[in-house]
Amino acid sequence: MAPQSHAQESSHALLSPSRRLSAYTATGFLPRYFVSVANVNPQLNLNFTVGQLLVGDPSINVRNLVTSRLYLGASSETDVDVVSLLWKNRKGHRTGVGFKVTASVLAQLDRDFLRIATEGILPSGFGEEVVESKGVTVNAHVFSEWYVHKVRTLGRTNFGYRVRLVTPLAGAQITTPEFQLARINNGTSNELSLTYAFASAYYGFDPQNPSAISITPSRLFSKNTSLMFDLGIEQEVSSKLRIGLAAQALPGTLRFEGANQTTVSGSIRYEGPQFELGKDSLSAVFSELVNFNLDSLLPTVTNNSQAQIQIPIRPTFRIYGHRYLSEESMLSLALTSRPSPYRNDLWTSAYVYARPNKLFHVAYGLNWWTNNNTVEASVSGRLLLLPYTRLTLGMSNPFLLPRIAPSGAVLVPENFSGFTLSVGLSFGLYRDESL
Repeated sequence: MAPQSHAQESSHALLSPSRRLSAYTATGFLPRYFVSVANVNPQLNLNFTVGQLLVGDPSINVRNLVTSRLYLGASSETDVDVVSLLWKNRKGHRTGVGFKVTASVLAQLDRDFLRIATEGILPSGFGEEVVESKGVTVNAHVFSEWYVHKVRTLGRTNFGYRVRLVTPLAGAQITTPEFQLARINNGTSNELSLTYAFASAYYGFDPQNPSAISITPSRLFSKNTSLMFDLGIEQEVSSKLRIGLAAQALPGTLRFEGANQTTVSGSIRYEGPQFELGKDSLSAVFSELVNFNLDSLLPTVTNNSQAQIQIPIRPTFRIYGHRYLSEESMLSLALTSRPSPYRNDLWTSAYVYARPNKLFHVAYGLNWWTNNNTVEASVSGRLLLLPYTRLTLGMSNPFLLPRIAPSGAVLVPENFSGFTLSVGLSFGLYRDESL
C-alpha cells in the first residue's frame, strides 16, 4: 500500500533524480539543482499471470494457484509528483522537498478462503479440519504527502533521512478480522461451526456520489496527518563502488479517525443428529433436525460513524550496490524486501543508467519478483527539449502490455502480470550529476 517507495522498481527509479532519492535514501548520485513537475507514475502488479487464471478451466486454474500461493492479489498505484525540488549546498549536502498525491488499491484473497469457496471444507468427506483464514482484504486510498529529505556526507559515508507528512484524503476498506471454520465428520459426529467478522469502512466521500470528492487545501493537514520516516546509509567502498542500506515507510501504519464503518459478525454451530440404528426412531431424528435454531444464522450488524481504522503501509527494506562503469554509466544491483501479513515479498533488480550524450539519457534492466518467479523488463529515457528542460518517458514489459485489436476488443497476453509507466517534465543542471 502507498504511500511508500515502490518495492517493484522500474528503470525510472534510477533515471529520475527525485525517484532515485526516494528509492536510495542516502545516495549522493544527484545533480546540483533539479526541479520536477507533473511526474505521473501508474503501475499495476499481479502475483499471477493472466494465462494462469483464464487459460483453460478457471475453476481448475484457481485450485492450482491456491496450492502454489498463500494468496491471490492485485495492486495498483498511481503516484503524481506534483513538484519536487533538489539542491546541493557548498558543503556538498543535499536537500530535497516536494509534494505528491498517491492513489492506491490493494486486493488480496487468502488461499484457504478461496479453497473453501471452490472445494469446500473436508473435500475428502471424513476427518477433522479447522481453518483460520485472513479472508478478504481490500484497501483503496488517496493520500497527500509533503516531505523534506536530507543527505549528509561524513568522510566516505552518506547518511540520509526523509520526514514525511502523510494525510489520507479519501478511501475505502474491507477487512476480515475473524474467520474460523471447523468441521468434524468421523462417522459418529457430524459438526460444523463458523465464527466470522467482516468490516467495511469509508471516509472522505459519499458512496452514493463517489465522483463528488472535494479536496481543499485545509484537508492536506488534519488530525489524521501522520509522520513517516525513511532512513538510509551509503558507504563508498572505492572510487567506483558504493553500497547502501535503506529502510522506508516507517513505522508502517496510518490511522484515520472519523470513518463510517459497518461490521457484520456472527457465530454458527451445527451438530448433526446423534442416533443409533435400531434404537432411535425416524421421528426422533427428524425432531432433532427441525429443532435447529435458525436465529443463530442471523448476523450482528454494528454501525459506527466515528470509527478509527488502521491503514496498512508496508515498509520497504533495501540493500543495494552502485558500480560505476565509466564517467557516463552505472550499474545498480538491489535486493528489496517488503513484509506482508502472508510473508516477506522479495525483489532482485539489475539496472544500467547511461548518458551517451547531452541530448538523451537512458536506463534499462530487469526486476525479478522472487516469490512468484515473474520478471519485469523496463526501459526509460530522458530527452532534452530545451536548455535544462527534459521530458522523461518509461515503461515496463512493453511487449506484454494489453492492446486493442482492429475489432475493438482488448487483448491481454497470457504472460501479463503488470506494468509500470512514467511520464513527466524535469528541469536541472545534469552536468553536475557526477558519477
